[in-house]
Amino acid sequence: MKNAKAFPLYVRLGLLGINSRRSALVQFWTAIAVSVILLLAMPAISHSFVWTMVFCGSVLLTAKWYWSAIQWVDAHGKWGEAPAPAGGESGNTASRPPGE
Repeated sequence: MKNAKAFPLYVRLGLLGINSRRSALVQFWTAIAVSVILLLAMPAISHSFVWTMVFCGSVLLTAKWYWSAIQWVDAHGKWGEAPAPAGGESGNTASRPPGE
C-alpha cells in the first residue's frame, strides 16, 4: 500500500503484508468461511456450545477488523502494489530497446 505509515495503527496491523484490495478481500472472505466452517464443525468436535461461539466470534471479529481496515483505505488512502524502485525506473527492461 502506498503511504502506509500515515495509516492508523489498526489499519497497518490489520493489513500487514497485504498490498492490494483484492488480497485484503480474500483475507476477509477467508475469515468469514473459516467462521462458518467452525460453526458447523465445532459442535461435533468439542461438544461445547460456549467454545464454538468463542471461536466463531473471534474469527468474525477478525473479519470485521479486515473490513474496517479495507473501508478506511478506500476512503482515505490508496491501494497499490509495492512502490516502484527509486529514480523512476520501473524495473521492467523487456519493453525497452537495448542500450537504454
